[in-house]
Amino acid sequence: MHYSPRTEDAYVGWIRRYILFHNKRHPKDMESAEVDVYLTHLTTDGNVAASTQNHALGALLLLYRHVLRRPLDRALSAVRAKGEAKNRERRLSRRSWFLATPPLVARCPAPVVHRSDR
Repeated sequence: MHYSPRTEDAYVGWIRRYILFHNKRHPKDMESAEVDVYLTHLTTDGNVAASTQNHALGALLLLYRHVLRRPLDRALSAVRAKGEAKNRERRLSRRSWFLATPPLVARCPAPVVHRSDR
């Protein structure tokens, strides 16, 4: 298998965070349930994008399939991150120049008022 050095570094980081999340348990002692818990944690507590969660999943699949030679025994049922809708909301909240139609205005967060502006 051939991965770029940056991809390898990122995968090592995801695997390291997975092990630390589970209190330094060795991955060979963990199953699909622990992978589900970690991926769900990334979505619910870490508030990651779908592509980030997919990257972490890819790292863990590589670990179990090719390093430990123990494919995960069942389909994963982790809470999946919402991709496009979540990213669209984030982009809209950063832009002040978009066309202000009523549906878009209704979805935008309230502006932050700084103490110096009062």
